[in-house]
Amino acid sequence: MAGGLQPGPTGPYRDRDRMARKSRTAVLKRQREAKKAEKAAMKREKRMERDASRGEGGAQVATVDDLAGYGFADDAEPEDNESTG
Repeated sequence: MAGGLQPGPTGPYRDRDRMARKSRTAVLKRQREAKKAEKAAMKREKRMERDASRGEGGAQVATVDDLAGYGFADDAEPEDNESTG
């Protein structure tokens, strides 16, 4: 052959020498990163759903009947917390 060059491989492995081989650790790292990103996206989505449902219902306040049912109701009028004297 002229110039001392040999013909390269043919077929499905012809680009093998030109491309870097993927190490197993690099593949596993990429999989871990993808899994971590997916988990973070799921948490964000759940948090957004939870915040949206919390915002629609508004704040829940117990009524006097609810408090009476729990034993917290007092028939007397509310007292002032400030002491006089």
